[in-house]
Amino acid sequence: MNFRSSTICRFFSSIQVWFLALTSASLLFLTACSTNSHANWNGRVGNYTYDQAVAELGPPKSTQVKPDGTRVAEWLAQKGRPGSVGFGMDAGQVTPGIRESQVPYETSRVPDQYLRLTFGSDGRLQSWRQSAR
Repeated sequence: MNFRSSTICRFFSSIQVWFLALTSASLLFLTACSTNSHANWNGRVGNYTYDQAVAELGPPKSTQVKPDGTRVAEWLAQKGRPGSVGFGMDAGQVTPGIRESQVPYETSRVPDQYLRLTFGSDGRLQSWRQSAR
């Protein structure tokens, strides 16, 4: 009896160790992924350059240079997903010999998120804007 209880204790303590390790790794991963997702763009106005933006964000999706030398560049910050309409199974209550009815469902469209940065003729950030479309 004592052998059995010690085996059970070792089993559950190993599960607790794995659970703690998995939870810690997940939190570390999520923290690392979200570190640079929300930059302080207001703090960058006036001292952030176009070259720094390209180095940090990659080449812009679109760029427009106006006659006065102002450059408007736009980056795809986050890809959205299309909505869909389909059919799913109802609550899972099945009577033998009777087919389940199809229940329509719809998922909402999530738009793409864009970051538009406007740089002056000196190459420094003048304004920024986020938009969804």
